Amino acid sequence: MTLTPTQSAPKKCIQEAFDADEHAQNLTHWQQQYDQLTPGRFYGRLDEIALPAIQVFKEHTAQALRQYCRAWENSLWLGIPTRPAGSRINGQPLDAQQVMCRPGGRDFELVTPEAFDI
Repeated sequence: MTLTPTQSAPKKCIQEAFDADEHAQNLTHWQQQYDQLTPGRFYGRLDEIALPAIQVFKEHTAQALRQYCRAWENSLWLGIPTRPAGSRINGQPLDAQQVMCRPGGRDFELVTPEAFDI
């Protein structure tokens, strides 16, 4: 990819949050609500690169969560957890080597365990 003088390379954005509600709002172009399921101090980190047609992110959450999610219209979300044990998408448990997939513009529920990375 060659950049013109008016373009710049994509920038990686790193955001940390100590509140589940704040963390849920940090992902660009998503509508989300997080409910913390385990007691203790919340910590979340989001590393994101957002381009006009693609978004790549890595998310860490320290506490177990119930996440109500919706990616932007006309998108496709692929979620690859580092350890799927204890995770559920729309009530279905994940097995090792599975990739989650949901169309944009539609609600889905994700339940994740403590110390979750995706």
